Amino acid sequence: MSGQKICNETGCQYSQTGVCMDNLGDDCPRLLKMTIGSEEPDTSEITVSKPLNDMENLPDNIEFLEENLTDLTYQYRANLVLLIGEPECGKSTLYAALFDKFHKGGCGDYLFAGTKTPVGFERRCHKARFLSRNEISKNDRTPNFEFSYLHLSVRHSSMKQPIEHLLFADVNGEKFQTARDSDEDMQKMTILKKAEHIFFVADGDMLINSGKRHNVKDEMTNILKRALQNNMIDKQKGINLLITKWDKIVSAGKADGIEQFLTSPLQNQFDGLIKNVLKIASRSQNTEISSGYGVDDFLEVILSKNQISEGDFKYDISSDARQFQQFKYESR
Repeated sequence: MSGQKICNETGCQYSQTGVCMDNLGDDCPRLLKMTIGSEEPDTSEITVSKPLNDMENLPDNIEFLEENLTDLTYQYRANLVLLIGEPECGKSTLYAALFDKFHKGGCGDYLFAGTKTPVGFERRCHKARFLSRNEISKNDRTPNFEFSYLHLSVRHSSMKQPIEHLLFADVNGEKFQTARDSDEDMQKMTILKKAEHIFFVADGDMLINSGKRHNVKDEMTNILKRALQNNMIDKQKGINLLITKWDKIVSAGKADGIEQFLTSPLQNQFDGLIKNVLKIASRSQNTEISSGYGVDDFLEVILSKNQISEGDFKYDISSDARQFQQFKYESR
């Protein structure tokens, strides 16, 4: 004979309120039956739910590949955004944080206007959410050496501007490591010339490590030198420096030293090249720094040069100069 059901899941108030945190009611597989007269729950019929972090049931074509861009770039003028950084520096997590901002109502002065790659964004967001059952927010690394593209449409909250279409190029960080070390591989990175906005990413985790921070600065210096030597970066357009995991830097008390160690030396060495320095905390673990810190500024930089006067809602893209050709690059 059974009595009241209880739930031992951390954070669930079912035992006190009778409300399941996952809205599954009495059908929740984590509920335990209390046998009358016993202080211990009956565990004979417990079923354990499988963690929802394998993403095995997601459909294919969750991101655009090069061959998928044709239809999009025939229809819309899309601005290409490129993030360059070492593996696990936080690029994909930034994309996830940006998408999450729109889930919560908007990012800065901009509203969500659609995406043709929703599953690609959701996969990056998934592991930071409760349903993934992960104790620590963490995204998968970008899995291959080929560029994939995430599409996002946004519109200014004033509704006086046309919808802006953005393409975020995503690739495993090792591809940029090979370009850093080889002129031949650098010259194949033609996407550097075509991207409207380029962000060089510095890993905050590495910057607070006294044994690794010099590697961050040296590697960034070397890739910038090689890109400039091979005329792969437009000096007038410039690049942006983006420092990730700013919450960890603040927690370590190293915020004031970052400018002296990294930012100022790079700005002095590459005079006029670095247009903006952004500090990002995509998934903050510091109560003083909110999750998504700096993401509004990231989007503002992307859209700052793309403002179109009111009433100018049409783009003239001729058939012999379709934008898709701008995004082509040579495979290794």
